[in-house]
Amino acid sequence: TYDIFVDFEGEPYPADDIMMVKYLVFDATGELVEAAEAELVEDGYYTATLSADLTGGLEAGSNQFAAIAVSKRALVPVLETLQFVT
Repeated sequence: TYDIFVDFEGEPYPADDIMMVKYLVFDATGELVEAAEAELVEDGYYTATLSADLTGGLEAGSNQFAAIAVSKRALVPVLETLQFVT
């Protein structure tokens, strides 16, 4: 499970002002293997849970997890990525 925090100037971003929070998983070859909505926990806090089938099916190597948040009040979505190794 990945924790996704969405804030503005250090304060949790209100869920009512968020259009969507999605996550993408790319395998070691760069192929998109999952795209899904993150689950809202509370204002400014979302989670993305990767299934055992997904993670178990990844080839050995450096994979990428990307979280995308789109605000109803901003013109540009925010994208953060991280690498993880299987």
